[in-house]
Amino acid sequence: MRAVRGVPVPAATMGRMTDTTAPASTWPSVKVARAVQHLADLQARVGLWHATRPYRIEDSLSDDRLTWSLRLRVSSLPPLEEWGAYMGDCVHNLRSALDAAAWDGATAEGREPMNPTQIGFPIATTPKEWDRQVGRGKLDCVPPEMVARIRSIQPFTQPAGDDIANGLALVSKLDNNDKHRSKLVASIEWTDMAHELTFEYASGAAAARNVPPNTTLHTPEIVDGALLIENSGVDPIVGVKGESKFGMQLRIDTPFGALPLFPTLGSLVDHVAAVLAIVYDRPLPFPPTADGTS
Repeated sequence: MRAVRGVPVPAATMGRMTDTTAPASTWPSVKVARAVQHLADLQARVGLWHATRPYRIEDSLSDDRLTWSLRLRVSSLPPLEEWGAYMGDCVHNLRSALDAAAWDGATAEGREPMNPTQIGFPIATTPKEWDRQVGRGKLDCVPPEMVARIRSIQPFTQPAGDDIANGLALVSKLDNNDKHRSKLVASIEWTDMAHELTFEYASGAAAARNVPPNTTLHTPEIVDGALLIENSGVDPIVGVKGESKFGMQLRIDTPFGALPLFPTLGSLVDHVAAVLAIVYDRPLPFPPTADGTS
């Protein structure tokens, strides 16, 4: 196995072929660069929201001191729809980079496809779907060697669980969702929830009557006043010692379930770069990714 931008690439697709197809256009690289920029902008927007310290944890004790609770206080809700727009722009530019490569192959050396509006990069999960898309003229005028390479990295030709196959399928599904189903959805999930709490009572007998503690943990939505922990007893609580830790992770809703947002989009950038390297039979120059690597 060789790697392109850190993504495993099947060795069978990396051998030099008889043609020397070279990019006639810089547009595929430009579109990937634009996707990287949208990802960097999204990271900056999320970082800005975190920098304002938009949430905190607040505890309280009921008037009769029998119930102690821990609640989330949110001063600024996460702008999930805005973040979703950045996500959609990133994914759409990745999909456009693939389509630009197909157009590049179809029009190189002065070739003129009969139906130029049909040209595009097919992404097929079955041989039947591949035949259907190619039959519609998606790769009209594309050199046979380039068509063979495009086919070689289709999801249906790769082993189950292959990174590139999954990446292509995910780019296609997310782009279609963004274009045809309103928007991509970002969500925040709780992670690394940990609690070490000790409830103090006026006497040993009172403490014994409240063993085991009647504590309920919640995983609420990120809204002001959301209940995180509640402990109820039969004797007044004198004090509470210990700490509670909560972590949050930004995720993207996909047809394969909710996935960590930044690792997922970053890997899709790498997948598309690897695919373009195979399509052109050589790595293309790309700018640094959002994490600073190139």
